[in-house]
Amino acid sequence: MGPGEAAGALAVLFGAYFVRALSGFGSGLIAVPLLAQLHPLTRVVPVVMALDFIASLLIGRIGGKPGKKITCLCAASHCMSCAQSRV
Repeated sequence: MGPGEAAGALAVLFGAYFVRALSGFGSGLIAVPLLAQLHPLTRVVPVVMALDFIASLLIGRIGGKPGKKITCLCAASHCMSCAQSRV
């Protein structure tokens, strides 16, 4: 893997996890098809799965701190983050 492929893979991952930061999901939907163009699928899926697991742990650690207010970005009354922010 050359420096151009590594830069492309990092750009794809950055974009995928930027979407995840905004929406809460979707990193795999973006990263796997694009990275599969550069690398074998048998390598891409486990790497993205491990990165999703790490990202979930980090998000849970940050959002689960006592006293930290969880804000809701949606207007739905049934949204779980809305219910937590009202408590």
